[in-house]
Amino acid sequence: MSLKFSQNPFKILLHLEQKSKVKVKQFPSQEEFRKKWSGITFELNGKQLLTPMAEVSEVMLQPSMTHVPGVKSWVLGIVNSRGNLLPVMDLHALLFNKNRRTVLNRQRILVVNHSQIAAGLLVDAVSGIKHFWVDDRSDRVPEMPSELKPFVTHSYRLKEKYYGVFDLLRLVNSDIFSDVEI
Repeated sequence: MSLKFSQNPFKILLHLEQKSKVKVKQFPSQEEFRKKWSGITFELNGKQLLTPMAEVSEVMLQPSMTHVPGVKSWVLGIVNSRGNLLPVMDLHALLFNKNRRTVLNRQRILVVNHSQIAAGLLVDAVSGIKHFWVDDRSDRVPEMPSELKPFVTHSYRLKEKYYGVFDLLRLVNSDIFSDVEI
């Protein structure tokens, strides 16, 4: 059936609809929609960990800090971050009760802003962002030091490697995090 421009516009539209339905049947249908989960990879005490991107508002280089008297040694000081005062804590010293002997060039600060708590957490390094399928979440937790276990409750699997997910919000809401006075 050839179309002529003199035909009724309604008939032309019907003909185009029929042709498009035939063509659509030739395309594969999308069986499922998979959701992604994204996390920031960081190192702490030799372990590579993930934290949800939603829990980190910024990753910073280590700036110069102002010392705060009367606080524990793992509170490194405060910095001016975009016009706001931000306390910075050494996550390694906080969890492992060991002060750092050296400052590493790879160290970064993960900025957490949760409810009324804003803080910077110094970590050994930040490797980047990793993306996972939500259904690659696992209750299996990789081998890790006991100091990290309260904050790592699950993991994500990529190929054969499991990345433990460090829950920064659980840390920020914990008693050890709020106990800063000497």
